[in-house]
Amino acid sequence: VIGQRMEFSDSDLLKLSRLYNCTQGSTFLDSCDFERENICGMIQGPGDQADWVRVSKATGGPDTDYSNMGKCTG
Repeated sequence: VIGQRMEFSDSDLLKLSRLYNCTQGSTFLDSCDFERENICGMIQGPGDQADWVRVSKATGGPDTDYSNMGKCTG
């Protein structure tokens, strides 16, 4: 069964790649450079007064994330 843990195992990723006929990986960072006005589809709500801020590191955040996990091997 896929996804019984907090993150996908290598065999989970292989099963998903085969299931969806994945020949190459596409991560969020592959398709977004954060240079466009709409920030890659993330559009700020009209009532929101906060401003987007681009940072390279956020204090108190995790050391790593899953935004660039690599390529599909399926």
